[in-house]
Amino acid sequence: VVVGHIALFRQRDDLREAHGVHWTLVEGVRFADELDRLVLDYAQVRLRAKLGYTNIAFHLLPEAFTLTELQQAYEHVLGHPVDKRNFRRRMTAAGVLDHIHRQRRDGSHRPAALYRFAAQDDHAAYLTPAWAAERPDDDPDHPSGHNGSDIALG
Repeated sequence: VVVGHIALFRQRDDLREAHGVHWTLVEGVRFADELDRLVLDYAQVRLRAKLGYTNIAFHLLPEAFTLTELQQAYEHVLGHPVDKRNFRRRMTAAGVLDHIHRQRRDGSHRPAALYRFAAQDDHAAYLTPAWAAERPDDDPDHPSGHNGSDIALG
């Protein structure tokens, strides 16, 4: 009997510094035996499948994120690029995102709109990130909170 566990968390520099975590692509992992490879391969298959019917991708993102960051999370898990227009259209039409009326500027490009996970639409509540269930909607300074009129560039 082989038991495998999947743990998802966002890549954070403080984990690397405090605990010596080393990030690597799955393709670069070397295994002692074939069974270890099979366990990881199956974990990837399960994670990719869960993208289609759960909100699991939101565990890989900060509380406030851009559609580009969301798309990149999907592409990393799926292992291939997805069409930008179709991805954005499907994600916004699915009703799982809240536009938080804030923007972020990265480089010299136009500021990107920020979104958050719409926890009230979660049909698999056990997959809701803890921060999504506890967001203070009345706190305009909180990254996921908004008062409907604030626009901030960071």
